[in-house]
Amino acid sequence: MKYLFTAILFISLVNFTQAQQSRRITGKVFSAQDSIPLPSANITVKGTKKGAITDFDGRFIYQLIADNIEETELIISYLGFKSKTIKVGSKNTFSIYLEPSEDELGEVVITSSYGTNKLREEVVGSITQLSNKDINTLQSFESVDKMIEGIAPGVQIQANSQLGTATQINIRGQGTFTSLTGNSLNASAQPLIIVDGVILSEENGFDDQLFDGGSRFGEEFLNPLTKIPPEEIESISILKDAAAVSVYGADGANGVILITTKKGKSKAFDVTVSQQSGFSNPINEIGYLSGPQYHSVLVQYYLNNGESLANATNLAGSSTINTNWFDLMNETGSFSRTRVGVSGSKGDFGFRSSISYLLNDEAQVGNSFSNLSGTFGVSYKKEKFSADFRLVPTLVNKTNPNSLFSFPLPPNVSPFQEDGSFTIIDTGVLGNPLAVLEQNQSDARTIGLLGSLNLNYQINENWSVKTILGLDYTEKDQDRFFSGENASGRLSGFFDADGETYPNWGRKVNFNRNNQRYTFNQIVSYQKEIDENHSIDGILGFEAAEENITNQRTFGSGFIEQTRSASFEDANDVRKASFTSENARTSIFSQLNYDYQKKYFVTGSLRQDQSSAFGGDVNAAINGALGVSWVISKEDFFEKIDGIDFLRLRTSYGSSGNSRIGSFRARGLYNIDVLDFDGYNGGISAFPQSAPNPRLSWERNIKFNTGLDLNFWKKRVNFTIEYYRDVITDIISSTNIIPESGFTTVQANTGSMMNQGVEISLRVKFVEKENFKYDFNFIFSRNANEVLTIENLSSAFSSAERASALRVGESTTAIWGLNFIGIDPATGRELFTKDGQVYDGATYRELFDNQDWEIIGDRLPSFFGSFQHSFVIHKQWSIRARFLYSWGEDILLSRDLESTDQLLPTRNMIVNTLDYWQQPGDVARNPRPGAGQPIFSNTSRYVYDTSHIKFQNLTINYNLKPAFVERLKLKAAAIFVNMDNIAYWYKNGSPKGQNGIRELRFRYPEMRTITIGASVKI
Repeated sequence: MKYLFTAILFISLVNFTQAQQSRRITGKVFSAQDSIPLPSANITVKGTKKGAITDFDGRFIYQLIADNIEETELIISYLGFKSKTIKVGSKNTFSIYLEPSEDELGEVVITSSYGTNKLREEVVGSITQLSNKDINTLQSFESVDKMIEGIAPGVQIQANSQLGTATQINIRGQGTFTSLTGNSLNASAQPLIIVDGVILSEENGFDDQLFDGGSRFGEEFLNPLTKIPPEEIESISILKDAAAVSVYGADGANGVILITTKKGKSKAFDVTVSQQSGFSNPINEIGYLSGPQYHSVLVQYYLNNGESLANATNLAGSSTINTNWFDLMNETGSFSRTRVGVSGSKGDFGFRSSISYLLNDEAQVGNSFSNLSGTFGVSYKKEKFSADFRLVPTLVNKTNPNSLFSFPLPPNVSPFQEDGSFTIIDTGVLGNPLAVLEQNQSDARTIGLLGSLNLNYQINENWSVKTILGLDYTEKDQDRFFSGENASGRLSGFFDADGETYPNWGRKVNFNRNNQRYTFNQIVSYQKEIDENHSIDGILGFEAAEENITNQRTFGSGFIEQTRSASFEDANDVRKASFTSENARTSIFSQLNYDYQKKYFVTGSLRQDQSSAFGGDVNAAINGALGVSWVISKEDFFEKIDGIDFLRLRTSYGSSGNSRIGSFRARGLYNIDVLDFDGYNGGISAFPQSAPNPRLSWERNIKFNTGLDLNFWKKRVNFTIEYYRDVITDIISSTNIIPESGFTTVQANTGSMMNQGVEISLRVKFVEKENFKYDFNFIFSRNANEVLTIENLSSAFSSAERASALRVGESTTAIWGLNFIGIDPATGRELFTKDGQVYDGATYRELFDNQDWEIIGDRLPSFFGSFQHSFVIHKQWSIRARFLYSWGEDILLSRDLESTDQLLPTRNMIVNTLDYWQQPGDVARNPRPGAGQPIFSNTSRYVYDTSHIKFQNLTINYNLKPAFVERLKLKAAAIFVNMDNIAYWYKNGSPKGQNGIRELRFRYPEMRTITIGASVKI
């Protein structure tokens, strides 16, 4: 029996061995789009969990064992690509090409600047990712933030119509209290912007009246995003909730924007050339009084002041001159953008380089903006090691002597005298605008350099280590000269030189800003698929960052020769000042991700930061977050539900902070006088400049988010809705302190507030035919703001011009002031209402002050967003039309646009001013002209509802037929037409013959730009 059993076992083993076949297979996996090898791709034997993973060069080796190898199938999968199934057959070697996934759930989402990414269906946090196709870089804007306005839910971009100037980006509401004084002592409300791992520095003012940018002789702050060529951007990831931003700890409170630039991919050597040119014209221009109209109103003004008709007529100036300053100072502008790029790879190296030049001669005569930028990138990948080096140098030049928009001059003054020389206009000390263009100077030149080095070593299939080095360098030189040949440069007094006496004419001011920011990251990554149900991945890292800013101001006055080329050596009096800001931070951070059966996902992060901005006892902060998601559609019970392809529920909770408040704020700052030598014993003197506050501590943003993702109609409809609630505590802002301290203000933690809202995004692929496609995108965002607590604030109200206040239970963006109800038909005086009673201006001023102000509007829109139509016809024509909308946002206009009081003799007014009270019984828009009227800047009379829909962009692109392109010996070619700022539809239209919000919203007019262009790939 024993021998029989042994024989049976032997025969069974022989048969089993004969049934099982073995073959050694090798291969390489590529991207079908650009033939780049794909590392860490999965090769799985169908029906099993067995297989291999490709190495850094996309290669794999596997000993395949199966009953019938020729019929065995392999499944090849890779993040962001369509999976592919192949039959082994008789082959031993394979070259496998994977197509990029068109399914949004298969999209790769960059989740941090530390090298982490996930498939869309695996992302737990609230992240909006925009590809280069979403951005549409054919738009004629100078920076990418204007190109993405409205297309990301929860992101409000308050763009400035002046080219190159700073833009306010609010992610899920305003991140701090509205400043009541307008100074720079509040913490930054901007999101953290990171480009290829490099933290981008923002330009802002310092706590000094010479460096706060607050006067016409102050520094003009430029937009740091102008340093990034939009055409070189691969993707933009916008991180919003705690699960996404807490890994950035004390700098992520206002959200994080990750910008990833392109790098060389294709093995082939590609050259791309594009040229875009067009013209621009101002739109919705303000209607001002003509010369005769202005004269008639001014005569009435002087008559009401008690002048005789003869004197009033004489004082009012010419009744026949009609100078249209707007037409003189505006014309058709031009736009041009040229780009040349090369990319490719050879062996283990990839490269990409480009140079582009943008020139925008604005419709405002004399104003221009140019940007010469380049990119240079080299990547290397060999077995387990990879490196990526990138440089982005830029040269930005901005010229803007044309400032008519800020001060419209009287229209009954001729720009020229009878002899042809410029008329000297000393009104407002701004000078004759035409003379200013010819005689003054206002230039700013910015040199920027972004650099990053990314090193990565794959220790084994589970562990890797990464090093990131980054540099953001900026050198800005801003030079202005105010010539004494016109009123802008004429100061009072005289000075003597070489025995002669000269009038104190000519002013020159120069700002030289140097900004250097360094970042260093060391990251260890781990990922492991434990078994078929469980997988984990995570990072542990160290970060160090340092920023050094030096700003030097030189002011000179009293020039003998009034020429633009005048130097400070030619000035009679020269004064110099400088401001230095330094801050440093070190951080330790970690993030851990876990998923079970690709249905349940958990992510957790923890970070500790230490900053030099705070006192020794509070210079460290710990932030963290936890997020979970449940893919409901993968549950067994969901299989019975038809029509829904994907359903997921997400939620997260955690905290982040804000430490961007400048240098050593808690310790106080000093001024050092190195020029006058009036210190002890004739030496250098130092004196306190800002108050210390050792108890100043970190702002903290406690974030809650929950969202639902839904795909249906065979994944042609993608819908997401999210609710968030952010509570910001220990808000840092400026507050008054007792004068006996030697200071007037100090930075302190002054209270808390809340932002909460709803975001909706919808994408529908209505038509998906071979020769016709139609997509529709819709974005909806709603945010509400509320002040929760106020502490350490001696005043909760601003000046009337700023019309702001901080009140518990109200919005920090509210507009505060007086409720205007009209002009008294009996007296021609302004009337206001308070607690149901009606008062004229004089009586109101006697009885009430700013403590009695009421909410008369809100700068925060009730909701905003966009909708976009996209068409593709015969794979050659593509048409995209984008519309923006904003509803419920109010704006407080300056009273100097429409005033019948003592401002009238110094400047022109809008045509609405003609509707003024003249006699009892008149129902008028404005009070009777005359001096001595009570002046109120913050009344509902000047509050306008800006609710509107804007036709933002239309792009039509035509790809030339492949056969024609081949005959030209090209790889691709296209021609296109682009239009920006096309049209507005406002809720409240403009009264006939008068200005409304359409005209008054932008003092510096927006430009409608139309361009045509072509691009080729060689």
